[in-house]
Amino acid sequence: MTYGIEINGGGNVLQIGSNRVMSGFKISSLGAGSTIPGTTANNFSPKIILVKPSTPASGAKQEVYINKQTTPWSVVNENGTSITISYAIIESFKDSNNTPTTGTYGIQIFDANGDIAFDSGAVGTDGITLTSSAEAGAFSGDYLINGPLVTDLSQYVSIETSFFSDNNFEYGFVYANNYTIGSNTRNGIYYTGRFFFDIFGQLYSSYLTNMGQIYTAKVGSV
Repeated sequence: MTYGIEINGGGNVLQIGSNRVMSGFKISSLGAGSTIPGTTANNFSPKIILVKPSTPASGAKQEVYINKQTTPWSVVNENGTSITISYAIIESFKDSNNTPTTGTYGIQIFDANGDIAFDSGAVGTDGITLTSSAEAGAFSGDYLINGPLVTDLSQYVSIETSFFSDNNFEYGFVYANNYTIGSNTRNGIYYTGRFFFDIFGQLYSSYLTNMGQIYTAKVGSV
């Protein structure tokens, strides 16, 4: 790097780099509930949607999926039952605010194309720190075999590519708090994915790798 600035979040995830065509992130919506505001049935969301359920009791787990067949999207468990989560919808500074703010304090960073990559005047009272990322295909879908994204259950996970269809697809996440099955004990946030199919009235399943990139993040005051 011969000029500019780089900022790395947890897990050495590059968040801002002024000599690359990229952008930092800001929170555009923050709240809690059992639906994701601003989403429409069977439509793709261009924004990163982070969710976090209540921490399960020791020895238990909480599975989290998105039912995209509803408007707005519903947040459900493995049985298709609605659950309450905290959510944060984030977007890049480039996408959300092409015009830099004006003022008498703060910092602004522009990437190599001259697009705004970070603007402290647009951050507000809550910030976002990406703590880990996984490329598409990184996990098999069997969380009893794969390791966790992170072990901190207070963190959020990106769920915009999740999908739930009863007796068809389950593609989401497991928050496990000392959860044990046989000889396997799980602690942390895990990806899980399965595809179900019927053969002569008998239901079978096969694991699904993660089809999109996954992020975990801390959300809080900056």
